[in-house]
Amino acid sequence: MILYYRISNNSNKMDRLINSTKENCLSNALKHFQPFVESFNIIADNVTEDILYQFLLDIKDKYPNVTLEDSKLGNAGSFWYIFNKVLSLPADTQVYLLEDDYIHKSNSYKVLKEGLNRGEYVTLYDPNDMYKNYSEGGPNPFIEDGGEIARVILTESSHWKTSISTTLTFATTTRVLKEDFDIWKAYTGGNSVNDFQCFVKLRELGRSLIVPVPGYSTHACVGYLSPLHDWNEEVLK
Repeated sequence: MILYYRISNNSNKMDRLINSTKENCLSNALKHFQPFVESFNIIADNVTEDILYQFLLDIKDKYPNVTLEDSKLGNAGSFWYIFNKVLSLPADTQVYLLEDDYIHKSNSYKVLKEGLNRGEYVTLYDPNDMYKNYSEGGPNPFIEDGGEIARVILTESSHWKTSISTTLTFATTTRVLKEDFDIWKAYTGGNSVNDFQCFVKLRELGRSLIVPVPGYSTHACVGYLSPLHDWNEEVLK
């Protein structure tokens, strides 16, 4: 597996977990993935804080399988910079595209690998808005009666459900992204990204997206945490 990590200090300012700094989220990802992946590639997009950039340089020097590249492309541009890198890899290459505001639990790499044996797209993030009815103010129009229509499957370490959508943090293979290139280009190829509609369209075309329940990662935004876990405690481990 090859991991691509996008980091920027200019991302949207949202109410986040107290301890979910850029440095802590990256340290958490390194802990759970760096020892196992073939390469851990950091794309520093518009990183303007000297302290954060020095932290990235120190990380690069510490781990032989970590690379660091600078870019000034913005969210959509940096996503496509990585997307095109993935397209040049062998078709069976497993990739994990990871943003800079996620926290993972122990065993995340193993669980992610298990998921890739069952789904074409895999996320470890089970956001709590997937359990909030749209009719009662939830943001997802597919949610009713406290959840989404899904199939539940089992792997060695976890139950999983099929899901309608996720963020731009997910795992898949080069082959799948090559086959789905036109869909990704249509929904994320401009100056902004619409990952929700992209995954909805992919599902309509028969692609599978699966997520472990409970989740093995969370977005650090307070309003969208994966339920049933103390994530503030996790990021400090």
